[in-house]
Amino acid sequence: MLSNEEIDKRFPVWEAMSDLFLDTELQESDYKFIANTILKSGYSPQEINNILWQEVLLGVGDNLRCIAGEWAGFNPIWLKDRMLDVLACEQKTLGGGGILSAATLVEITQKEWLKVCRFLPKEHAEAMQPPTIYSESGLKRLWKH
Repeated sequence: MLSNEEIDKRFPVWEAMSDLFLDTELQESDYKFIANTILKSGYSPQEINNILWQEVLLGVGDNLRCIAGEWAGFNPIWLKDRMLDVLACEQKTLGGGGILSAATLVEITQKEWLKVCRFLPKEHAEAMQPPTIYSESGLKRLWKH
């Protein structure tokens, strides 16, 4: 479990990255904001990669898989609680249904992340590797049964 200090450090990254999963089209200024937040955080490219794929995607990725997803931004209290729930859970999964497959969600995440990486040092794009759970064979385990 994260310390309160680590949660306070991580929250701005969670909040900025969660914008990638809003049901709205982001603008260049949004990608710059996300990149600036990441740079200010002091996390390494690998740590950022892990936060994206193992925390934020699993916490709010289902928003893009529902018909009427959140588009204005996640409530900060809810988001913090959601991220802590994801971190506390040993079996990390996506919801059981949705209008997008998990594979499509992974593709969208990769494309959106590369748009953020335009405003980050190249090491961030180079570190962008979804965990093996996001491989074709691993995607089936991401759904709750």
